[in-house]
Amino acid sequence: MKAFVFTAAIIALSPLAALAQSDPAKERNVLMRGIQDNGYNPLRAMAQGKQPYDKAAVEQSYAVIQGGLEKAAGLWPANTPSHPDSRFASSPKVWENKADFDAKFAEAKKVAASSKTLAVAGQDGVAAAVKQLDVACGSCHETYRVRQR
Repeated sequence: MKAFVFTAAIIALSPLAALAQSDPAKERNVLMRGIQDNGYNPLRAMAQGKQPYDKAAVEQSYAVIQGGLEKAAGLWPANTPSHPDSRFASSPKVWENKADFDAKFAEAKKVAASSKTLAVAGQDGVAAAVKQLDVACGSCHETYRVRQR
């Protein structure tokens, strides 16, 4: 079942990523948007009680988050310009302090892996997991992401 969920998540992201294969900035924007829309947002809706708890949906969300983060980790080559169609861009601080950026990204991946255990346990676990994801993702976004439009 886990392999199926992960495969389904990768297939869902693949058409989007295929559009951006030669453009790391566009590819990372597509992946990060996919993580937000298809991974994090369903979890947040469950955490807020807007959607009923659904273990299969939690597992699918985590497959999207973990698969997307794994693939996106290498999409910040030196001084990659931002994609003009994106709502958000990477701050120049990414490349000024790449070691810190990489450490924060690695921490987000670690939290995504560890918080899944909470989330699959039930409604209360999803709420706790979302809080952990908020902290991990937010620490990077606050420093290394800027709004373009």
